[in-house]
Amino acid sequence: MEAMRSVEVAAAPQIVRPIMDGVSKLCGFVTGNAALATLLVLVGAVVIITSIVLLVLRKWWPSTQIGQALQGGGTIGWCCAGITFGLCGILPSQILPFAAGLVAMLFQIVLNIIAQVFGL
Repeated sequence: MEAMRSVEVAAAPQIVRPIMDGVSKLCGFVTGNAALATLLVLVGAVVIITSIVLLVLRKWWPSTQIGQALQGGGTIGWCCAGITFGLCGILPSQILPFAAGLVAMLFQIVLNIIAQVFGL
């Protein structure tokens, strides 16, 4: 009977779950401070309202000076980014771990490919 050989297989480190857990913990520290949590909600609300007002001005009053300034390329993208930033201020514990997980997943894919190429 042959002795079975054990082969140790190394793989790329798994980084997605630890990063999501770390961001969740950080969000817990930030939202644990009542004054800071209130400030984040207020700033997030102001950013969302400003972005929506700019989109409304761009759509329904394009002949005004600010409406004409907003007709350039990228305005909708910046307003969507502002709305997303505002939501992160209002709901950091729900949105930020998810966003960090998405970014970490991209790095995890690269690490997995490198591990396969080099046989780790």
